[in-house]
Parts: sequence; structure tokens; C-alpha cells
Amino acid sequence: MAALVTGGNRGILSVIGAVVAADFLNKRGLDALPACPGRPAPEAAGILRRFGLKRPLENPVWAESQVVLVGEGPPPPGVEILAVLDARRPDALAPVCSPPPGIRPEEGCASFLLSLYDACGMELSRGLAGGLLCLLAAENGLPAETSGPGTTAGRLALLAGISDPLSLALQPPAGEK
Repeated sequence: MAALVTGGNRGILSVIGAVVAADFLNKRGLDALPACPGRPAPEAAGILRRFGLKRPLENPVWAESQVVLVGEGPPPPGVEILAVLDARRPDALAPVCSPPPGIRPEEGCASFLLSLYDACGMELSRGLAGGLLCLLAAENGLPAETSGPGTTAGRLALLAGISDPLSLALQPPAGEK
């Protein structure tokens, strides 16, 4: 049975974080599916559509599953937490993979997830990079200077094929007002 990956709520950080984290865990050899306690919030659903990302399972049977929690959100009630993917707690990854070196816990969830891919030598797909860019914007806002390849926003924009990440962050996702 696949482990369920969730951020604990329906917002951008939880939903997009769960989708990216599930992809990372699958590439590391753990059968994992993103999950959401209900329908993703409209903003998160818009990002999923915009970048062609797989929708998480909605309202799965939590009690019969192992759960990987992304971030500091509360876990669904009565579940077994297999591991925690949290920038502030890199050692909580140990049950599913060795914590890779070089992670940057102080920079938030989007940077943390990107650093996991980097540390393991994995590539992000174009869609996942776009989703992470939106997660970064939701988390911290995007700095005025985002085009540099040395910045997290600049790297994600380059991977996603987005020439102006700042305008992307300011536009509502397609179909959303």
C-alpha cells in the first residue's frame, strides 16, 4: 500500500508540497501518493491545472495508511506518521530516506524540497518546478530580482520555462478570479 503524503490542509503549501514530496519519495523508491483532506483550495487547484500536476487523492482512508507529513501542518486525526518532510526537522526524514547533506532549513518548504532534489542528484520536471515556484511565492512572496540562476526563484523559473516569475506570481491561476 502506498504511503500518503499530505500537508494537513487544502492550501497551496500543503497541496503543492505534497505533490512534489510524493514525486521525490517515489524517485527514492517509496511508493507514495499525494493526498488532501478534502478538495484542494481553488488557488491550489489552479496551480495544479496550470502546470499539469496530478491532483492529490481527496479524503483518503487515513487510518489505514502510513502518512508522510509535509511541513508543520497538523496530521489527520488517528494516523500513523511514517515521516515528516519539514525544513526545520531534516532528521525526521530518516524513516523514508537518509537526510541528504546540504539542505537549507531556514529557507522554507519550496527551497527545502528543491534542496532535496539537488542533494540526491534528481531533476524536477517542468510542471513540478512551476508548482514549486508558486509555492515559494505563496510562502514568502517573490523578491523583485528573481531572474538570477543563483536564486531559488530564478532556478525554478528556468526549470519551468517561465521568463517572468514575478508576473506569474501576481496572476491568478487560469480559471480563478
